[in-house]
Amino acid sequence: MDYTHQNPSYATAAGGVISTADDLATWIRALVTGKVLHPDFQQQWLHSPQAQDPAAPEGQKYGYGIAYQRFGPSASMYYHGGELPGFNSFIGYDQDNEATLVIWTNLTRSPDGRTTAQALLPTALNQIYAGLSLPTVAD
Repeated sequence: MDYTHQNPSYATAAGGVISTADDLATWIRALVTGKVLHPDFQQQWLHSPQAQDPAAPEGQKYGYGIAYQRFGPSASMYYHGGELPGFNSFIGYDQDNEATLVIWTNLTRSPDGRTTAQALLPTALNQIYAGLSLPTVAD
């Protein structure tokens, strides 16, 4: 289907604004580094992620609208993904390494059923964190 002229305003929070990749990068950096929330709420937010799979307590975590994952001893990222018909995104920030990653695709799902931004994520992370053995990021 062609979603070129879709108006995402129906999606309230996700579609309430039209953003560029630079806007998304600015937003995730500000959110993670404490420029959006009051300091008390920032601490609650940073500590909110809990293991999505109790059997893998060091795996992907989620809390208060944000995911968190360690990618090795010196790499971790807070991130958020989004999806509207015809589009998929991954927006992440690694505060320790000051690395910001925005993956924005114009295909919602790949032929094998994965969300397309997450399907591209391991390749992007391997470029950013060369040499690390990276875990899989869930959809």
